[in-house]
Amino acid sequence: MKFFRKIRQSMVKENRTIKYLLYAMGEVVLVVIGVIKALEVSNINEEAKKEKLGESYILALQTDLAADVTLLEKQIKSGKELSQAIESYIQTE
Repeated sequence: MKFFRKIRQSMVKENRTIKYLLYAMGEVVLVVIGVIKALEVSNINEEAKKEKLGESYILALQTDLAADVTLLEKQIKSGKELSQAIESYIQTE
């Protein structure tokens, strides 16, 4: 930073306004490029977070579906047993 400060001060002292303006514009361009890069990195991080969240939702959905399948299989088995018991009862009467 001292280096750039010395350049600016020497340009102002030597009355080189055009060169100073070009230098100032160069600094502005560098700052803008830095801000754009920072925003780009931020966007990449946000996308990674969203992807990770999506993956966790998918895993949770898979787990829930597996639990639902297990529950339905138990209910089907119970229904079959009940149906057999009813048929057995009807046949004994």
